[in-house]
Amino acid sequence: MIGLPRHVSSRRAAGILRRVFQRVPTPFAFRLWDGTLVPLGDGAPVCTVVVHRPETFVRLVRDPSPLTFAKAYVDSAIDIDGDLFAAMSVANA
Repeated sequence: MIGLPRHVSSRRAAGILRRVFQRVPTPFAFRLWDGTLVPLGDGAPVCTVVVHRPETFVRLVRDPSPLTFAKAYVDSAIDIDGDLFAAMSVANA
């Protein structure tokens, strides 16, 4: 398996997010460290996950567990704009 780099461009990250989350039925979005908005699904996003640094994105992709996301949220490495309960339903999908 090829290891992920420590840094990733926002363009590459957006492509990865689109591939990974293309089947999630609830519309939501990611806002990346450089302001790039990655909307997913049809309609207005119920929430937006804000990823503050490329290193955080790489860490979440390497270990996409609920614990990794929770740690990133507690450490303020990510934020969630919008309805937190809606974000939890997106996570469950």
